[in-house]
Amino acid sequence: MLIDRAVSAYQEFVRVTGWIGNLSIQIEREFFGSEAPRADVQGRTIRGLTVEQHLAHLREGLLPLAERCGRAMRDALSALECLRAVPSEAVERSKPFRIALKLC
Repeated sequence: MLIDRAVSAYQEFVRVTGWIGNLSIQIEREFFGSEAPRADVQGRTIRGLTVEQHLAHLREGLLPLAERCGRAMRDALSALECLRAVPSEAVERSKPFRIALKLC
């Protein structure tokens, strides 16, 4: 179960970092591309630069999500490491038994 948890957390972390990378490309294109930064105009109101919306989405949604995925992955890996460090109680309590094989 811990291995599955670590692998799924890693998959989600890679997925979220891909989203962050795609959004970063959009932000860079708006800041440094051939077009100037543009505003979202609706009638007489201007809602602000779309870059600001992308940055807010990045700051408020994607970065905390990436941190949570990384934390879940780190916790699962440390739990796996703890399991490897200590022998199982069932193994330490069990008594050896004899196995005999008859070859005919």
